[in-house]
Amino acid sequence: MDVAAAMWNHAPSMIQPPPRLEPREMRSIVSYIWNSRFFAATGSAARGRNVFSQKGCAGCHNEASGEAGKLKGTYDPLDVVSALWKHGPTMLERMKAKNVAWPRFRGEEMSDLVSYLSSDH
Repeated sequence: MDVAAAMWNHAPSMIQPPPRLEPREMRSIVSYIWNSRFFAATGSAARGRNVFSQKGCAGCHNEASGEAGKLKGTYDPLDVVSALWKHGPTMLERMKAKNVAWPRFRGEEMSDLVSYLSSDH
């Protein structure tokens, strides 16, 4: 989740087109992410609920509107990184329109948040 948190934290600067990667570079990145998941601790949904609240996620993603966010039971880091890559630019646009600051996460906070979003909250 450290990779996911790092991607999230610098997403505002990722608006430009993604970099072109050579196949060997992509293999290295995917290998790193794949291997890192064997050493990562799993998150806590209870702590993730607190992260969701403390980071202001509920301001846009709230239960009442049906937009609380779900990750469809996944906790695979590759799925999380992919979702963040796809979701980040849209979120940035919406946050700028609402004049909301981009939240920053530590790896363990992202792990807890993903655990919460993967739960039946």
